[in-house]
Amino acid sequence: MSNRYLSNILPGRPWAGERCFIIGGGESLKGFDFESLRGEKIIAINRAVEYVPFADIMFCLDQKLYGLYSQHNAKLNWQAFESFRGLRVWVEAPGGNYGNDVLLVKMKGKHGLADNLARGIFTGGNSGYGAVQLAVALGAKQICLLGFDMNQGNFHSGYPSPGGDPETRGWIDGFNELAPKLEVAGIKVINLNQQSKLRCFPFGELKTKSTITAITPTGDRPLAFELCQQWMMNQIKRPDQWLVIDDGKTPTKHSAPMQYIRRKPKADDPSHTLAANLRKALSLIAGDKIIIWEDDEYYAPGYIEAMASLLDKYEIVGIKHSKYYHLASGGYKQFTNEAHASFAATAFRRSVLPDLKAILDAGDNPFIDMALWKRIGGRGYLFTDDRPLYLGMKGLPGREGIVKGHKAENYVLHDTADRAQLKKWMPSDYRVYLDVLAGKEIKYPISAGCDIIVPTYNNEVLTVACFESIKKCTSDYRIIWVDNGSRNTAAVEKSLEGVNHLAIKLPRNEGFVAATNRGLAISNAPFVCLLNNDTVVSTRWLEKLIAALKANKKLGIVGALTAPLPILERRLWPKGITSSLQLKKDYDSHHNIRYIEDCQFRRPFFPEYVNLEDFNRRIENQFPGHLGDTRFIAFLCAVIKREVIEKVGLLDVNYAMGMYDDNDYDLAVKKAGWETKLLYDTCIMHFGHATFRDINKTEKFDDDALRLKNLAYMKRKWGLK
Repeated sequence: MSNRYLSNILPGRPWAGERCFIIGGGESLKGFDFESLRGEKIIAINRAVEYVPFADIMFCLDQKLYGLYSQHNAKLNWQAFESFRGLRVWVEAPGGNYGNDVLLVKMKGKHGLADNLARGIFTGGNSGYGAVQLAVALGAKQICLLGFDMNQGNFHSGYPSPGGDPETRGWIDGFNELAPKLEVAGIKVINLNQQSKLRCFPFGELKTKSTITAITPTGDRPLAFELCQQWMMNQIKRPDQWLVIDDGKTPTKHSAPMQYIRRKPKADDPSHTLAANLRKALSLIAGDKIIIWEDDEYYAPGYIEAMASLLDKYEIVGIKHSKYYHLASGGYKQFTNEAHASFAATAFRRSVLPDLKAILDAGDNPFIDMALWKRIGGRGYLFTDDRPLYLGMKGLPGREGIVKGHKAENYVLHDTADRAQLKKWMPSDYRVYLDVLAGKEIKYPISAGCDIIVPTYNNEVLTVACFESIKKCTSDYRIIWVDNGSRNTAAVEKSLEGVNHLAIKLPRNEGFVAATNRGLAISNAPFVCLLNNDTVVSTRWLEKLIAALKANKKLGIVGALTAPLPILERRLWPKGITSSLQLKKDYDSHHNIRYIEDCQFRRPFFPEYVNLEDFNRRIENQFPGHLGDTRFIAFLCAVIKREVIEKVGLLDVNYAMGMYDDNDYDLAVKKAGWETKLLYDTCIMHFGHATFRDINKTEKFDDDALRLKNLAYMKRKWGLK
């Protein structure tokens, strides 16, 4: 039973600081559009799961309900229960008899406040109280209650087994006692049914996740706009709507997803047409959050995500430290604006639009930023850009802007010949501007033949070894590094200096699947490689894998063999491993040459070889281009065609930390009509389970329980025995 606790699957506080919705059974939810909650953190209580198949957790106290679902009771939608893709969670109780698809939480008592999931939750004698406790233990800071009516009616058909009237008076008393404890803990609970008898929490209206609109006025800046599109496509969080208003003499070529509006220039246009272009955009804005995205500036991959997050707290936000860099001359300057931010580094809520409209209606003021911030007054928030997120790039060819920074003679400080200041302010993407200086043609998208997505969590030595091997053995690639809140990344960052890469740094460990999906969401290369950070690659590994995909239209995913581990350099062995025999026994991994089913390729590879490259040369000479069958392609090293990803989509988030996510995707790809194969003439080295071992150093993490849970889910999803 100990292997099946929820705390082993979701260690720590995975919902820390987030909002969640708890869906009860009250009849106030009759006719409610549950689709409006998609994308939110959701706990569905009891039968609510039949109506919210995308909930994260189904939570129950009632032991009988599991039995009724398992017996396919005709009064329940048991099919919805069995196809549910989230976590099924029951409170542990004596005599409880649940299948392997159920995770348990301990019951700490009846009334109190839970602060640690592993130690258990208080239940209050009802599932609603217990669900609130569960949300608190998972770290949620805002809890929205739906269907907490506190009467005898249900929005669904109720429960088949007689149980008497709900003890609503006792339930309300329990919540009345809990409410002040939640307030002291800084946890905001909102009751979204204003007719509810539960009145200890403030009432509120449903506000689903906001949408984002980015606005880009442009015109006669073709090179700048090529770069502008790339910086947008590199964003971790892209806008729901991108309005581009073009008033150039020559229409701008565009290829990224956007809503392109052509405003033909007029004879009486002022010299600077920002106000006119914004007036054109006002009526088209659909988002709740508006990001100004100027065409000639540099925006780091986390810019929109950071600005949108701040707009959850403030009405208007902006960067108060202006950084200008004049590309042609190398001139640069930095100064602080205490009263306003540059318009290019400003974002605001929809509520600010009337203020912006008033400024635009007053005339063609070229300094809209100063006017807007002055009008807003104390409603705004200026912050220091320490990451950095933004750089005012000046001196690109095309129509000149209005600020003095566009002229080279206005700079006192100048960069060194190797552009050290540019590298400091733009560590990931400075090389793009160096290419501009060198006269190289820049076309959207600025990417590579293959995006290599590498999620990481600690294990810095292994990650550096992986990246160094990629640099040595690979061409025409871009690394998309997604870090899950590692303790130290300095050595990894140093390893990536000068490498074509994007870095996505998450504040906490969101798991392999979420991190991989982050990378997939911003990838735009024709081929995508999913690669574990506990791997070392060999010469021409990626070239051969991509060649196999290009040569076979039916092939959707191809994987590399893994070589015997004892030949790996001793400095990379995991702690506690003292001999190659022990390494071979404990750490051989999937796709290893020893495990392939085609025996004609097994026999020659039992001898130990000098190193990975020696092994690679031998298989390259003996099996050139040979593709073999396997049960599935493990995502320790898998190259996928872009059209496959576009058809099948992202990884299933229900696999969370990982395990069976690759089996699942392999099944989906085959169902969509593609084949998946192993390529026998290329190999990598793979430790296996390095991240799970690292987690176990600091947390009680039961990876066996995770494996069983994910396997059970996959079997349900695909109808496997």
